[in-house]
Amino acid sequence: MLKHYFNVTKPGIVTSNRIFVTGEFFLAARGEIDWLSFAPR
Repeated sequence: MLKHYFNVTKPGIVTSNRIFVTGEFFLAARGEIDWLSFAPR
């Protein structure tokens, strides 16, 4: 039952975290975006 709960709730949390981190990365870059450090590892 816990697995079903995580399947329902976790995708929304991960998506919102990605959006937030992306926005913060662009704000911190101040115009010079280093695409290699932005790429997932």
